[in-house]
Parts: sequence; structure tokens; C-alpha cells
Amino acid sequence: MPVNRSTKALAARYEQTAGSLCGKRITHIAYHPLLEGDDARGIVEDWDFGAWHAPTMGVVFGFDDGSAAVATWDSTFTEYGLEVTVSPKRAGLRHVGPPGAPNEVVVTGHERWAKLVDRRLSAVEICWEDVPLSDLRLPLAVRLEAGGRRGTSVWLAAGVPAAWPFDGGFRLGTDDVLVIFERELAVRAGIPGRAAARARAAAAAKAQAASEPAAASTSDPDAQAAARPATVAVI
Repeated sequence: MPVNRSTKALAARYEQTAGSLCGKRITHIAYHPLLEGDDARGIVEDWDFGAWHAPTMGVVFGFDDGSAAVATWDSTFTEYGLEVTVSPKRAGLRHVGPPGAPNEVVVTGHERWAKLVDRRLSAVEICWEDVPLSDLRLPLAVRLEAGGRRGTSVWLAAGVPAAWPFDGGFRLGTDDVLVIFERELAVRAGIPGRAAARARAAAAAKAQAASEPAAASTSDPDAQAAARPATVAVI
């Protein structure tokens, strides 16, 4: 299925939106999980699962310059993906939960977000998935990084656990929002993107090296160099 020019323009515009967040310092983070119950007296569903969170309807970020960004699921690119919009002033999700329900959960002080809060974003990467047999690309996730430092990445994704109780797997491309804090878990979830691709390449190289028989000892330096397995840097 070919992508028309308007869809390509939307993708280019989305890349520009993501790029506009670089250099901003996060000062506020709020989740919008679903409510349990049939009326405004419902309680907020569980959302904290350690290495991943489930703010099902979306995440709102506030920045030091007064602007805001809303990350939620949407189908602008024909299928569900993770989409981010930016506002010059404080913003939030609309029409979430019953009227008057306390569906906003502020998590600025949560320990999992400490690596990004009050630090300037150095990378905002849209993790696109190429759909087979078409030119269609879906933004399944967005990776945030602060200070250009390895280990500060956080992934926002459109997805849910593949099974419940949670067995370690995820299903992407749904009308839900996930936050993943660990690189290994993002790789396991199948999130596309440069950082995840590097981690998968490193794991594949390690597995290949482990499966190859030990090279025979030789006094030829060139032969020794050729026998050593290649390594892949993960940054």
C-alpha cells in the first residue's frame, strides 16, 4: 500500500515536532491512567510495575520554558502509534475518564524518572516500524534521552503487556500507552529504533561469538586477528 504525499508530509512534520523538544528541560510529568469503576468515584487503576509503567491514556510533560508536550496513542498514520503534540503553554489530555474524576497522577518525583527530570533532552527519537509490502511507517514509540548520556533513555510506546499476569512480553500498536525504563526490556518488547537496534546487534554478535569454536592457536598475527569475533558497540 503506497503512502501518499500527505502521509509523508505528516511523518516529516512529526520528526520536526520531536526535534523541537531537544534542549528543553523537563520540570513536570503527569500520567493519565484509566479509572476503575463506572462513575466519578472510581479509583485509578494500577500503573506502576517497576521497570515499566502503564499510563494507559497518555503522559503530559511540562518544560522549563512554560511549554508542554502530550504523548498519547492515536491513528494518524492509519494504525495505532505513539504520537506527541507540543503546546506553547501547559496542556493536558481531554475527555479522559468520567467528568470530575481524579485521573491525573503527577509522577515528577518518581524515582524512575529521576534520570530525566530537571535535565535537558538531548535526543527525542521516533521509533518507526516499516510495514511489510508497503511504504507505510508507524511511530510505535518515542525514545527520550538526557545529556547525551547512556543509561538515561526512556521509551514511550503504544502497547500493552502480551499476557496477564505479565510474562515479560508486550504487544505493540494498540490504543494504550506504556513507559519502559530499561533498554533490555525495550529490546524484548520489539521497539524499533537506533538504540534498540544496536542492542539487538550486540546481543546477536555475542551469541554468534559464543557459538563459534575457539580459534586454533597460531603464531601468525594476521590469522589471530581474523579469528577474533567482531564486536558491536552499544551506546
